[in-house]
This record gives sequence, structure tokens and C-alpha cells, in this order.
Amino acid sequence: MSTDQSSPLRPLVTGVTVVVVLTLAVALYCGMYTQRFVPFRGIDESRALLKELPLTIEDWVAEKEGTLDSTSIHMLEIENGYVTRRYKNTKTQSEVNFVLMLGPTGRVVVHTPETCFGGRNYEKENAKTSISLPGKALSDEEPGEENFWKISFINRSFQGEKISFYYAVSSGGNWTAARNPRYDFSGFLFVYRIQVEAIIDRDGADPAYAFLTDALPTIRQHMKPCR
Repeated sequence: MSTDQSSPLRPLVTGVTVVVVLTLAVALYCGMYTQRFVPFRGIDESRALLKELPLTIEDWVAEKEGTLDSTSIHMLEIENGYVTRRYKNTKTQSEVNFVLMLGPTGRVVVHTPETCFGGRNYEKENAKTSISLPGKALSDEEPGEENFWKISFINRSFQGEKISFYYAVSSGGNWTAARNPRYDFSGFLFVYRIQVEAIIDRDGADPAYAFLTDALPTIRQHMKPCR
């Protein structure tokens, strides 16, 4: 006569084991996805080159060198890996706010104006649109084109003042208005993200667009391929 010697705790132990394994698998996947467990190759050199971006670019002169808040720096993991400045055009007197950052792909690609700006006294004027600017072709197959997302906000409390944002992601080459940046850049350890913000002039001129047109060639010289 045989008896069942299995422990009544076995199902519980098995269940706990499954939960632990799944938790570790998810943590490992997230860590690999955000590059948390992978050392950056050449990150120090890339950061140093980024920091050397000139204070004067064409007719644009940096009036102010800024800093991001500690929460954003920690969240995006971009310590020593960003430049934020206010540039002023010496001819038109127009001003733009400019941010260029370099950090883990899974972190920086999700940081957009829609998530960090829309909660103020501004409301979105319309859905974001993809804007193309002339750029340098990196190969015979790749077009010389820079693609940016553009989105505009209207100030609800200040005579309808309008602000335009342009932003894009790059792996060290052309800028891309990626629809799914987490997927599109998942093969890179780190990426660049650029954002330019400006108040639209009363005559409709867009200083942010003008700045990008003038500054992109210089900015490209201070970027390295991300691998």
C-alpha cells in the first residue's frame, strides 16, 4: 500500500518560485532594455565633445548656460551628458531655448514636450507633425534629411502667445522623428535627443526652425556614433 508523501506546501513553494523567476526575468529584460547592465563604450569622449559645442553658432550667441533640475538628470541618467542654453540671434533678436542630451536609449527617448510642458498654462494647438530640414547625407543610400517632430502650444493667459517645440532622436547620424523610438533605437546603447523651443514672432516667423537650420551642421560635428 502506497501513500502520497508530497508536502502540502509544495504548490505554494512552486508558485513562489515561478513568481521569483518571472520577477527576475522582467528585471533583467528592463535592465537590458534601458542599458542599465551594459557599460557605455566611448561615453566619456562623447560627453566631452558635446560640452564643447560653441557658444556662438552663425548669428546665434548663447546668452545663458543653464542646468536641468536634479530630478530630470537622475530620471534620464544624463549627468555630465547634456547642454542647455538660451541662444539669441544678433540680427533678429529672436531667442530660443536649446537642450541637447546624451543618455541611455530607454530613458531619453520617452522625454517629450507633450509629457513635460502641457501641464502649465499652455494647451496644445494641434497634434505633432513631422518636419524635414536639409541635412548632410551620411552615405549614398541615406538621404540628406533631418526629421523633427514639431508641436505648438498656446498660452491660455497671455494674449494667445504661441510656443513651438522641435525635437528628435539620433544615434549620432541624421535626426529622426521616430514614431516608436524605443523600438527604432533599441539596438543602440545610448542616443542623443535634441529639443528647441521658441516663442513664435508676431509676424509668424519661427525662431526655433531658423535656429535648427543654422545650427544643425555645427551640432553634428559635436556628436559621435552611438554603439
